[in-house]
Amino acid sequence: MKFYTNKIHTGPSVTFGDLIKKASIKEDLSKNASAKEEEKHEQVIEDSSKDMKTDSSSEKKEETKKEDKEEMKEKSEEKKEEKAEKKSKKEETDKKSKKTESSVKNTLSKGKFVNIANLDAKTKSTLKEYWKQLYPSEYVNALIADK
Repeated sequence: MKFYTNKIHTGPSVTFGDLIKKASIKEDLSKNASAKEEEKHEQVIEDSSKDMKTDSSSEKKEETKKEDKEEMKEKSEEKKEEKAEKKSKKEETDKKSKKTESSVKNTLSKGKFVNIANLDAKTKSTLKEYWKQLYPSEYVNALIADK
């Protein structure tokens, strides 16, 4: 089983001062490397700016801008069409639900009994037995009775 500590292992012949010297040397090397990378980066930026100044690249940019604008217009038109379709579907479903609501209200206002399902003798007897466990027999008879 290993135990880890926050002490720096320097080894038998290495002092802490030697470790600091090594670290400072590595830091100097990394600074020099980063300076070289910055110079390369500046050269790349200069080269790209020269390319951008040419007429051909500016024409290409204008063409891509026009294409982007056309694509945005097409996308906005598609979104408008989708919204219109959604609205029409919603209106249709609202009309259907209003029709069913009005038909139910008409039948209720007339006091008509609407058969949802026809019960045969076997189904009536099974329902009667089940409901008698939950409700009084008079209420069950009223539920099952043909109207």
